[in-house]
Amino acid sequence: MTKYQKYLRFLVKYIMDRAFDPDECGFTTEKSLADKAYLGASTINKLRTGYTKDPKHQTIWKLLIAVGIDPKVVAEEMAEVAAM
Repeated sequence: MTKYQKYLRFLVKYIMDRAFDPDECGFTTEKSLADKAYLGASTINKLRTGYTKDPKHQTIWKLLIAVGIDPKVVAEEMAEVAAM
């Protein structure tokens, strides 16, 4: 596994933790997050359970927007990690 793949997995876990934290975003169901991110509930479930190993960038981008994280900042960090 590359550093970039590790970063993607870390990022997905961070997004999911933030999304379902009642003090942060407070999504109560995978369906509610899916609706906000314009994704399927099964996609959220696969990401949350780790079934999806290499999520698409577009999926991560939608999740970042749904939970209120600036995607531009994350894109810069991802580029730095990929360059290592």
